[in-house]
Amino acid sequence: MNTTQLNEMKRVAAVFLLASAALAHAACYRASAVGSHMWQHFDRGDDVQELVRLGELERARGSARWLAQHSEPEGLPAGSAPYSNALRSSAQRVADAETVADAAVATGQLGGGCGTCHRAYGVGPRFDRVGTAPEISSVAAEQMARHGWAADRMWEGLVGPSDERWQAGAAVLSRAPLYQRFLVGRWDAYDNVQRLAEHVEQLGRRAQKAHDPAERAEIYGEFLGTCSSCHTLIRNPR
Repeated sequence: MNTTQLNEMKRVAAVFLLASAALAHAACYRASAVGSHMWQHFDRGDDVQELVRLGELERARGSARWLAQHSEPEGLPAGSAPYSNALRSSAQRVADAETVADAAVATGQLGGGCGTCHRAYGVGPRFDRVGTAPEISSVAAEQMARHGWAADRMWEGLVGPSDERWQAGAAVLSRAPLYQRFLVGRWDAYDNVQRLAEHVEQLGRRAQKAHDPAERAEIYGEFLGTCSSCHTLIRNPR
């Protein structure tokens, strides 16, 4: 092999390496863009479930509208369009909901749809360890934090999907103490709030036994609706 041929081989090798590096960089960029997009999805979805839980329908609609209307990034897996369309449809139902109860049902479906897509492609968000729920206490704020912790773990269990996180949240709900006397200032609202709290506890027990994704989505939607009813009643006792 003469010098000219050797130099040409070196030039071709260098071009190949540069092209490979460029392709690798592009692939990393696409993966990063998709990953960023997915975390945006999770953040907006998490906003929706929390706002619905608190009975903040108008604000929940705003986050749901973003999920329904945003554009998809390049690099999503082939065949994922039906899952994306289902997610948008659920988000649009939240955005169009006239009642918190309707928004709650659609939010459960939204979370379940995310989990179905993640399960189909073997991917999904990776969360920190489950951790420990706030201790049972007679202090109202601490008990609300306990419910909130359970709601967040079950939401992550739906979206992940993660059986561990779902069961962790469900276990906390199934042992919800009846502390309504610390929350309600008027006795004429006590019975209604007590009934709602008992229903949350029942939902926790149902959730522990639920393994079908659609059933979990239904239970979660019912849970959000129950929470929002209680929060609304406490703010406006009647």
